[in-house]
Amino acid sequence: MHFSYSDSDNGTYLNSRWSNNISQLLQGTLIDILERSKLFKVVLTDSSTVKEDYRLESNIFIFEHEVREKQSHSVVSIQFTLIDADTGKVLKNKRFSYREKTTTIDAKGYVVASNIIIEKLARDLIAWLQ
Repeated sequence: MHFSYSDSDNGTYLNSRWSNNISQLLQGTLIDILERSKLFKVVLTDSSTVKEDYRLESNIFIFEHEVREKQSHSVVSIQFTLIDADTGKVLKNKRFSYREKTTTIDAKGYVVASNIIIEKLARDLIAWLQ
């Protein structure tokens, strides 16, 4: 797969795109991670009308493939905030940041490295929430 970068150092892969926007892809992954952790009775999407006890909000700061000459990394930085839904009080807040070297500089190498990061994030997020 080929990719090109503009002078601004941003680029896109030719003939490639995410199957959905990154927020929706991550939401499904995080819901699955939280459900499997059994930390909560039920895990709902943000569009649910069911009254919740806690709300976990996230802000994605970085989710990108960084390529510099012949080196390449997946870089992810996401902040999570755990909120008491009844009071609106912030219970916890933490930013998780990762940088994983890719085995190749193409999209496939990026996806493999990003999956490694998501596995690390899953472990770290569950440990932080406990």
